Amino acid sequence: RGGDSHQGREGGREDHGRSGRDHGEGQSKRERNQRQSSVDREDEAIGGASDDSYESEEEDPFLQQQSKLRTFQRGDFQVGGMIGQGSFATVHKAKQLATARDVALKVVRPESELDFGTGPNGSTPAVSYKDVLKAMKQEVLLMEMIGNHPNIVEILGTAEDCRVFVMERAASDLYTIVKQQERNLPFQLAKLWAAHMLNAVNFMHEHGVVHQDIKP
Repeated sequence: RGGDSHQGREGGREDHGRSGRDHGEGQSKRERNQRQSSVDREDEAIGGASDDSYESEEEDPFLQQQSKLRTFQRGDFQVGGMIGQGSFATVHKAKQLATARDVALKVVRPESELDFGTGPNGSTPAVSYKDVLKAMKQEVLLMEMIGNHPNIVEILGTAEDCRVFVMERAASDLYTIVKQQERNLPFQLAKLWAAHMLNAVNFMHEHGVVHQDIKP
């Protein structure tokens, strides 16, 4: 799987973390249930957006919220090699220096590395780097809003104004585990992993969040 979905875990753990803080208290249940957004790959969420899908932060009360997650500095980590990538972000293994904890850093690509092309007849493209940054912030707030779940990888904090996510790092991803099997997976084990993943998806749906990037 790509960089934005590096965290698939044995036992069918979903590939995004969530903070235990509920940041949606200021919203009505109806507002939260109407908010449908990718919480796995911001590149697909952006790519499928219409011109007016991203309101300015002044117009969108959800984006005006401040994350209560811990704020880190890049210097807090020893950064290792890249373990995945997507259209708008890369994922690197890292170690938190203060605790020696293994983590994963999801880092939005610099604007100079992204090509948004042009709109119809050479016009300005509908998606800009500002939209990418808004999507990253929205992703963090959604993670906080839905809270922790045993089958969802935890987000530990952010750095550089939500341009970097500090996430729990899984020992391996589910795709690699399956590929390393010499024989077909036992049916009962496949059922167990599928149940774990569906539990995570159902948990997100209960909080009005649609994953939008579930693959076979």
